[in-house]
Amino acid sequence: MNRQWAAQARLRALQEADRHRSEQRENAARFGSHEVRTRLTIARGYAQLIADQSAEPTVREDAELVVAELIKASALATNLLTLVRVVEPSAPEPVDVDQLLAEILRRWSVTADRIWNARSTVGTLQGDSERLEAILDCLLENAVKFTGPGDTIAMTADAEGGELVLVVRDTGAGIPAADLDTIFDTFRTGATAGERAGSGLGLAIVKAVAEARGGTVSVASSLGRGTTFTLRFPLRTAPPIPPAFPSDSADRGPLNEPAGVGS
Repeated sequence: MNRQWAAQARLRALQEADRHRSEQRENAARFGSHEVRTRLTIARGYAQLIADQSAEPTVREDAELVVAELIKASALATNLLTLVRVVEPSAPEPVDVDQLLAEILRRWSVTADRIWNARSTVGTLQGDSERLEAILDCLLENAVKFTGPGDTIAMTADAEGGELVLVVRDTGAGIPAADLDTIFDTFRTGATAGERAGSGLGLAIVKAVAEARGGTVSVASSLGRGTTFTLRFPLRTAPPIPPAFPSDSADRGPLNEPAGVGS
């Protein structure tokens, strides 16, 4: 029995040490990313000031180039932080998927001239709204890059066979078949991405989030006809909210039969 207790104590100690290391990694990533982004924001502000106030066309063009590169660097720092954090465990919480998709659609629809659509009747599930929003942002950012004005970008959420199925579809340029097998690799941007290529982290983040939570991500694409990303997660419904007691105790009824329960 003493050996069993000792083994359990060692296991608890190992779990606590692992949790502590995980917290240290996340705190370091948060702090480092914050410091980098703060300095990039300051540098971007000064570069933009030069671009706005300089009377020399060449200086303005150079300053605008610096601003553009600083914007890319800031986005890269944000994506690196997200990639570090997505694999860390998180406590599940109720997530209103319908509302989340509506909010994401409203936020993205003002960023690009596309035909935006979103549909969800899933309701509230147990999950992680921050990470779910992060992967949808990555997929939408990718969709914007490979579409143009008049193209459609759509999100859907459905509950199918014990899974939450999220789909992001666009009618843009599509992905060459040769790139499909490696599209989720870190820092892989595709052989034909050209000027639309980013850091190569966005789709790696999507895959990391999906796999860390027991899910999968797949892609189907056709050149000139668009791309569809499909995410599947184990479905965990949120527990129902118990009915609230009336504020007036006189209306409650017998103590062993609260009002609103069993009626």
